[in-house]
Amino acid sequence: MPGRWYHRNINGIQAEKLLQEYGKDGSFLIRPSQSTINSYTLSVRCGNEFKHIKIQNNGDCYEIGEGGDKFATLAELVEHFIMKETLRDKSDGTVLVLRYPLACKEPTSERYFHGSIDGNDANNLLLTKGKSGSNLVRERRRIPEN
Repeated sequence: MPGRWYHRNINGIQAEKLLQEYGKDGSFLIRPSQSTINSYTLSVRCGNEFKHIKIQNNGDCYEIGEGGDKFATLAELVEHFIMKETLRDKSDGTVLVLRYPLACKEPTSERYFHGSIDGNDANNLLLTKGKSGSNLVRERRRIPEN
């Protein structure tokens, strides 16, 4: 399942608007590519500019550019570049720093995801509605992108 940084229903202009309004330098999101079926676009805010980088999906892996590092999932790709900080825009050499995933406000279809409820509410929900072995996933309140 893609992370909360995945915005499935937006285009490049909408991505820039979201990054401008809610992001800061280093904020990013991933969205479906408009030009290539089954591929994606990484949209990153670099100061007051925006970069859009194609993520190729060849069916077996995801990669940025040809001959680059290959990843089994989009989440692995994102985690790699958050840690490594060496992603460059091949068109102009700009170093892209992926620092702040811009969470999608659109609710997920996953039943186990409960958004931004706090720990007490999560415990109460599990105690009142759950049974042994029940679980849920929620956003961390102190670090909302987690």
